[in-house]
Amino acid sequence: MPDAAPRVTLALSGGGSRAAAQTGMLRAFEERGLRPDLIIGASAGAVNGAWYALHPDDLEALERVWLNLTRRLVFPGTPPTYAYNFVRHGHVHSIKGWRRVLIRSFGDARFEACAIRMLALAVRLRDGEVIPFRSGPIVPALLASTSVPGLFPPQEVAGDLYVDGAVVEYLPLPTAVAERARTVYAFDCSDYPAGDGRRGLAMDRCGQIASTAWVRLVLEAARSRGIVVHHLRPQLGPLYDARDFTHTRRLIDLGYDYASRYLDELAIAGKADVQGPKAAAEDSEAFSSDGRRRQPATEEVS
Repeated sequence: MPDAAPRVTLALSGGGSRAAAQTGMLRAFEERGLRPDLIIGASAGAVNGAWYALHPDDLEALERVWLNLTRRLVFPGTPPTYAYNFVRHGHVHSIKGWRRVLIRSFGDARFEACAIRMLALAVRLRDGEVIPFRSGPIVPALLASTSVPGLFPPQEVAGDLYVDGAVVEYLPLPTAVAERARTVYAFDCSDYPAGDGRRGLAMDRCGQIASTAWVRLVLEAARSRGIVVHHLRPQLGPLYDARDFTHTRRLIDLGYDYASRYLDELAIAGKADVQGPKAAAEDSEAFSSDGRRRQPATEEVS
């Protein structure tokens, strides 16, 4: 029997270290009693989503996981080993350290143990299909969902090779549509720093630019089908490399403050749960011409 159509769905984007902001956003969401029926995550969003699905009442522990992450732990190596790995193996970093982090955090937990239904997205290299992992052990699915091409090697699950789900669904709204979502809270970490692009990694910035453009398209597609999408895209400030974990505390607090203001404004307007088409249209007007969400009028985000 197919699962019932979810009333409230949470869609969590990728973003590497930027996805620490989702931890604060989740805390704001949970504090206001907005627990979803379905969580869909891609890449780092799949990790946050899996934790929340398993432990919705223990987001402080998820914050501690994030605060203990370092570049050396997750993305080990030195420039000579980066070059050697890339030339010899086609990827820059070993995934062993990240695997240890996931095993320490999730152990042998399975999707079937989740308190909230959870899907972790990965891209199957055989045919380019986005595969939603929804059963079985969680760690292999998360390794597949976070295997960024060029950074980590593809991961094998049940005989197939997979890479990062955000390659195709940076913000997993298409899967939410396929799951018959009606109202979606989309936590999007595609923001990139202001400036002319001279500072930081051009590859990282281009990835964020491409993700921003793609998110605009899938938002329009979802809303055209009558789905109500609350698009939460905080401005994340100066972070120039998705492997940089020195901003984690700031991102968690920024995500919490942004989502708190957004959700409180929805509650005041009476739109915090299920909206109609008029409310969805109003929400779509909260974007500037470059696709960035305007910050709530009550306060500017520094």
